[in-house]
Amino acid sequence: MAKAVAVLDRSESFGANPPLFSEVKNALFGKKPRLQSCVFGLGGRDLSEQGIEKVLRDLLAMKVSDKIKYVGLR
Repeated sequence: MAKAVAVLDRSESFGANPPLFSEVKNALFGKKPRLQSCVFGLGGRDLSEQGIEKVLRDLLAMKVSDKIKYVGLR
């Protein structure tokens, strides 16, 4: 089983978790993998290969937090 899973959402839900992350978190309730919420595409930005690589590198290094990570923002 995976030790960490990144959930990529294209929308933000202010005051709550992003929608897809919430669904995955509820589906995996009580399971082992740590979840990282990542939001991309805000402001019409594209998701680049470098952004995906950074998310994967962070997962491999177990840099997983409870905070939402924003991919592709400056």
